[in-house]
Amino acid sequence: EIEDDVVEEFARIYGYDNLPMHNMASELPSLPNNPRRLIRESVRDRLVNAGLNETISYSVTNYNDLMLTGDEIDADRIIRLQNPMDATRDCLRNSIRANVLETASNNRRLDQQSGLRIFEIGNTFTFPSKDSQNVLPNETESMVAVLTGPRVDFSIWSGPVEDLDFFDAKGVVESALSFRLNDLSFEKFKSNIFQDHLSAVIKIGTSVVGIIGLLNQNICERYELDGNPVFLIELDLEEIYKLGFVDYQRYTSTSKYPSSSRDLALIAPSTTNSSSIESIIMKNRLVVDTFPIDMFEEQTSDTGTKAITYRVIFRSDTQTLSTVDIDKAQNQILKSLEHQLTTVSRY
Repeated sequence: EIEDDVVEEFARIYGYDNLPMHNMASELPSLPNNPRRLIRESVRDRLVNAGLNETISYSVTNYNDLMLTGDEIDADRIIRLQNPMDATRDCLRNSIRANVLETASNNRRLDQQSGLRIFEIGNTFTFPSKDSQNVLPNETESMVAVLTGPRVDFSIWSGPVEDLDFFDAKGVVESALSFRLNDLSFEKFKSNIFQDHLSAVIKIGTSVVGIIGLLNQNICERYELDGNPVFLIELDLEEIYKLGFVDYQRYTSTSKYPSSSRDLALIAPSTTNSSSIESIIMKNRLVVDTFPIDMFEEQTSDTGTKAITYRVIFRSDTQTLSTVDIDKAQNQILKSLEHQLTTVSRY
């Protein structure tokens, strides 16, 4: 019907190999930089490297599930479908939480013994306000991950296999956002979908980019996931896109001198963040790393304190550290802690 059809038919009959070949008049244009795609693929790859499996689900879900797993949002802002293909999926999702939890529930029925680590990256849809049904909804990207079950499928040791916990979920977040690790922090907060004692907001600098926590019992029972603790991670990719991709990867020569470690036992109020203690310890010029290895908090105590032990790694680039050098650095750290955090003392 058109000229292109005639040309294509002639080429087919004449033979594509018989057509003359010429070089293009100009080079192919370079692929334009797409920061959103770069960040999305980076988060996806790092989650897979952390041992999670990606899932894909439909953009429609159940209204009751949205209300159960969602934050306090006006029902008028949820997009209801006038003619849904499935009566049980009558809404466009304003969060991926319900979809990922449903996938986790389906997989848990098939395998009761193995740990479950899944995530999904997808779009969500919400009206800007309750009076805006006549306009197009906002379409945003987010990531939701669910972790539950034993940490490993089997153990060669005689002891029981431990379940995945909050620190496993926190490590997944640090892995996914390792390109902004220097700005990453966690702060306690309360949400109606989490249990109060294990939930936090995820921040890059001063911007809130997600949440993490232990799901409450009502949600776990709804999805038949009440056999093990269930941890949920949600990242607001739109907010992360605004902050941009920053890769802090640097290469430095290793020191030819050995490192030494000391365990530092401290007593601190229960409200003191571990990150604030670690940042003070890391300021010492001989400290190359520190991390908590043990914590004890007496539940019945009225003092509201906890005992926490840090392993501190000392090393110098110019000499092998002696016991005197390490003792001096340790005393400097203790003085800094007592000065900057007056409620922290040595155990």
